[in-house]
Amino acid sequence: MYTESTKPSACPACGYEVDAASNLGEGKVGPRKDDITICLKCSAINQFNEDLTLRASDPDLLKNMKPMDRARVLRMVEMTRVVQRQRQKN
Repeated sequence: MYTESTKPSACPACGYEVDAASNLGEGKVGPRKDDITICLKCSAINQFNEDLTLRASDPDLLKNMKPMDRARVLRMVEMTRVVQRQRQKN
């Protein structure tokens, strides 16, 4: 996993400030325009702008993905929700 600092930006859905992004794949590849990111506070699916600030994802993003990619994104959303529930219990 590789984490890179980004320009501070608020999640469009909940306002949570984000100032870094992690690549769960291999290699040291930081975020790029249109890459997907999931808010750790509300699980919203967002995308990066050219300046690496956040925007709400395109409405048809998931629908237009290959099934395997869509499943991967939805698994990540569910994993963030599990973490959120665990945090609420503590």
